[in-house]
Amino acid sequence: EAQRQAEERRREEERQRERRYEEIQAMQEQHMQQIEIMKGVLAEREGNSPHLKISPYQETEDIQDFIEAFEGIMKIQGVNRTNWILRLTPLLSGKARTVCTDLGTTTDYDGVKKAILEHYNINTERCKRKFRSHVWTRDQDPTDWIARGVKLVKRWLVPENGMEQVVNKIAVEQLLNGLPQEMRIWVTSQNPETPEKVGELIESYDTAHSCLPQRNRPK
Repeated sequence: EAQRQAEERRREEERQRERRYEEIQAMQEQHMQQIEIMKGVLAEREGNSPHLKISPYQETEDIQDFIEAFEGIMKIQGVNRTNWILRLTPLLSGKARTVCTDLGTTTDYDGVKKAILEHYNINTERCKRKFRSHVWTRDQDPTDWIARGVKLVKRWLVPENGMEQVVNKIAVEQLLNGLPQEMRIWVTSQNPETPEKVGELIESYDTAHSCLPQRNRPK
């Protein structure tokens, strides 16, 4: 029995040594990654890229506007995309800063951007609603108002996804608007992305309610 216990202790000590070794390796890899990021930043600073000052983000700002402005300046300055996170984090505050730091050391700018926008509940549906409610008032400059409207519709339709996706978005919206109210609410909740999917959901809804007594059927 004593020999068995001693063997178990030896094995546990070996497992602890292995875990500690893995932790040290992970720390070393993280440290080397940070060094490489800093090298890239220093190399960029020594170059001839134009210097444009970026004001820190304020909680009263539109986070999507801020991120798009940040991306534009990064492109003008020629900053390597893997270094964008290192530039972005110090500029953030509040919830945006928390989301960024919670993700830890990473060079995945697109992943961090997606997490921030999701935290603020910014998605294509929200962009569509903002575009639909974009109304001009006399205290607004017409040129600025139009530019803002174009930006909102681009955010909604996400044109980089291709013409087919744009057509699908517009078609799905119109088809949903043509449905009876209760059916529209249910079909919309399923987030259909194509007209074909809308058709499938209509059939599913209709089949599910066809067995109800006439007086209980949704209108």
